[in-house]
Amino acid sequence: MKQSFVFTFLLLLATSLAAQEHKLIDWRGDIEYLRVMLPARHANIYFKVPKAEYEKGLDALAAQAADATNLENRLRIQQFIASLGDSHTRLQWGYKSTEILPFHVGYFTEGYFINGVEKAYESLHWRRLTHINGTPIEQVADSLATLITIDNVGMFRSRIPTMMSVASTLRFFGFIDSDSVYIQVAPKAGMPDTYALPVDRERSKDWLYPDRSKLAHCWRGIGTYFNDTLMSDGLYFVQYNICGGREISKKYGKKEGLAEIPSFKEFEKRVLKTLNRPEVKTLVFDMRFNGGGASAQGTEMIKKIAKNKKINRKGGIYVVIGRQTFSSAILNTLDFLQNTDAILIGEDTGGKPNHYGEIRSFDLPSSGLRVVYSTKYFVKEATERPTIEPDIRVEASFQDYINGIDPVLERIRVELGKRQ
Repeated sequence: MKQSFVFTFLLLLATSLAAQEHKLIDWRGDIEYLRVMLPARHANIYFKVPKAEYEKGLDALAAQAADATNLENRLRIQQFIASLGDSHTRLQWGYKSTEILPFHVGYFTEGYFINGVEKAYESLHWRRLTHINGTPIEQVADSLATLITIDNVGMFRSRIPTMMSVASTLRFFGFIDSDSVYIQVAPKAGMPDTYALPVDRERSKDWLYPDRSKLAHCWRGIGTYFNDTLMSDGLYFVQYNICGGREISKKYGKKEGLAEIPSFKEFEKRVLKTLNRPEVKTLVFDMRFNGGGASAQGTEMIKKIAKNKKINRKGGIYVVIGRQTFSSAILNTLDFLQNTDAILIGEDTGGKPNHYGEIRSFDLPSSGLRVVYSTKYFVKEATERPTIEPDIRVEASFQDYINGIDPVLERIRVELGKRQ
């Protein structure tokens, strides 16, 4: 089974490096291009870092460029962009598939766990990661955090684990200095605690992932645009993972494969119809894995849900948020708060209410790397806050995950029991 959420942040960063490997790159030229283009195109690149500091930072990058490797220049530029404070603006710094170590990591309340692994290293599956080459994993995480704009704890927990298996990134910080890397995991009876893993080799296609059929409904639904299930106890579980769909894809110029993308209009029609069924007691609208897209369609759907007086009451709508709730999903969360009596449940969001967004991009002329930048500032609240906190905080433990339990749904059932 392929767990798409494991790759989400890596795919955002990925770009082809084939042409770059054997090419002499004019990094100083790229840095000067960035110096001019980012202020010219970004909505307000100086909102956090004054122009003088912006210029000083680029001067330092340019001075180091000639003596740095391609990897060092790529990641130093990204560190600089991350320091500017806009979590939507970034360099797609790139990595090769051979740079991915044979495991993937996720964060749970107990720590960082390996939740995907090449079958050759099967005994690593489900183990808690504690060290990389002798460095405590918390220290590794702090270093990786300099590569992205960290608005809040949710963003840290969402994005940092995905970078823990990228060898080139670990090498940049000095956590790898040879052709192999040693990772240490928490003790488990009869199994080794330390594993030597190869670096820079072809990835196996034979991976071990969690059995989807044994996961809770929320995790089984990851990888879909949206899905819905009417449960036997009257909970109508609607999972909205991507603010997109066939209509949005067509609007933005996609021509091939449209038939394979589900229609949001059909999804909306089904949801609104199902809400009127007599057995539906409570709507659970899940956006904990939604990283954004286009918010307008969700806004209109939420306004229609708000008109349903049977559902739009205290305890009638629970909106699930979490560390991956970002960008347009933040806007749709606010739509629920502004239009309904929804109760927020889950974790702090990875995005914040007021934020830069509506992204565009340009390519650096010599390296060809893509810079993504924001063109608009969304002001949704009078005061600034770094996240949206849930009314009811529920965090997933690793034991919940492997035992097929969604603690959010369990807590909702407890809350509804109190209201009877």
